Amino acid sequence: MASSPYQAIPTKQPPYSDEDCVNFCGYRVSEHRGIVAPAIVEHTGTVHVSQDEGAVLLCVSQGCPSPDYRWFNLNSGGGEPEPVLPGPRTRLLGPILVIEAVTAEDASMYRCSASNAGGEASAELRLVVSTPLHVEVILAQTRTWDLLILPSGLS
Repeated sequence: MASSPYQAIPTKQPPYSDEDCVNFCGYRVSEHRGIVAPAIVEHTGTVHVSQDEGAVLLCVSQGCPSPDYRWFNLNSGGGEPEPVLPGPRTRLLGPILVIEAVTAEDASMYRCSASNAGGEASAELRLVVSTPLHVEVILAQTRTWDLLILPSGLS
């Protein structure tokens, strides 16, 4: 069994009341004081949204001390991952990347990176944006044809 960065310390002996169970069933959680490298424990692998909707990409990690998060766009066109920066439509909320009113250009592979003094962990997430089909038909010219229909069997 893997060791946990947290240690459970009993604060009360059984039997526990309902109020005790709300308070972690008689246990309090104390943080481990050592350094533990981050590990990604949950992430949204692929997120599908329609154009003009909001997208939420989630990447949760554990570590001690608490990891810092950075987000990168892997399909930025320059070959190197491009850092995602906050902007009018983009919010970086630690383990959460929010993109409002997505466009087709937002569709990409993203990398979430969690790091602390113990190391770094990362996960890749895909954002798929569905756009409405737009068809435009342009008629070049209109021509009129005169047809002569002959009865069959005439020579």
